[in-house]
Amino acid sequence: MKQVVINRYNGDTEWTNQLIGCDVLIYNKYDPLVPYHIDKGKESLRDFYERLYAIPNYIEMVQPRSTDISNLVPNLGQDAYTFFLHIINHYDNLADMNIFLHDNPIHHCQNLIEQVNDLPEDSDFVDFGQSMLSDEYGGPMDHDLPVGEIYERLFGKKKTEFVFKSGSLFAASRDVLLRYDIDFYRECAEIGETDPRSSWAFERLFRTIFKRGE
Repeated sequence: MKQVVINRYNGDTEWTNQLIGCDVLIYNKYDPLVPYHIDKGKESLRDFYERLYAIPNYIEMVQPRSTDISNLVPNLGQDAYTFFLHIINHYDNLADMNIFLHDNPIHHCQNLIEQVNDLPEDSDFVDFGQSMLSDEYGGPMDHDLPVGEIYERLFGKKKTEFVFKSGSLFAASRDVLLRYDIDFYRECAEIGETDPRSSWAFERLFRTIFKRGE
């Protein structure tokens, strides 16, 4: 079985109706009852997280409150945090193939729907989009991301170059995900809860984490 796991803030997910042979699970982060939201007219997503994480009780502030919205999760850590929560909560019953996307992925990969529909269920790891190279600080696109710092924390060694595809769009088999125990993913989630830059860092790390040797 192929399962598509989507991190959604407030985007249109009608495009998922074009997916064939996939179970689609959408996690919602926009809760109208939570007063703390991104003001897209005034700040970037990065600015929002920097502002949010500076508040002492920020985790408590973004806890879901609505009862009529399915699969609500705290608005933390952007895509990566949601993906780690999914793996933790479904560790014992993960799908054969797990496809992790967000609610507006097409601008990162124009033929994403076709690639997902054609993805063999016996694939190991596949990421979607444009290949890029990052240094340990997120450069050359960014220069203050804890990419190398998180890698060293998770694996106990240093690495200075990371091949990745922008957008945090990837598929991993159950066997690949289960190479790590649940405590590994709990640590990843904790990083997502404590560092507002972590999602952009994990974007650069997913391929390294799940496709060993790269």
